[in-house]
Amino acid sequence: MVVDGGDTPLLYMPGVQAARQGLARRQVVVALFTPEGKLVVCRQPVPSTAPAPILAGGRPGAGELPLLALPSGFVEAGEAREDTAMRLYAEFLFCVPPVLRQVASMGPGQEQPHFRTLYGARMPADLHVSFFHAPGVFSVLDADELTGLVADAAELLQPELAWAVGQPGFLGASKQGAEEE
Repeated sequence: MVVDGGDTPLLYMPGVQAARQGLARRQVVVALFTPEGKLVVCRQPVPSTAPAPILAGGRPGAGELPLLALPSGFVEAGEAREDTAMRLYAEFLFCVPPVLRQVASMGPGQEQPHFRTLYGARMPADLHVSFFHAPGVFSVLDADELTGLVADAAELLQPELAWAVGQPGFLGASKQGAEEE
């Protein structure tokens, strides 16, 4: 779904075409927190065509560490942002959270052309955290680890993850949700 500068839907266009033309779309980013308040992140391999990230201290990082990411995607025609968030939880994290909260949003800017919305949720009680310790697929990180990564190795984070960690209250949102439920 292509939108104008005011986030009004204009037309449906395949994502590849919209990206080539730099057109604004609605992007949704989802975060899943464990009962202890840790964030579940996906581990994506660094593409072989990508330049090797340089870690703090000048160490090359390609092939050593994957890119850490939050599931994200674009709103499809006829879909509300909340529906997109639920679809992303199901597709990437294999769960449907009982309570979904909008944590942050931003309009297009110099760094990214999309209207981005971030949702957060606590892990459903029937899903055990050990599921997310699959080697090479997921990592479970606490607030200190995430803050350190943003400060010292941001090149290893998907831009959406670095943005999310920088949102006021994002890392505290999981604990608030735990107290409210």
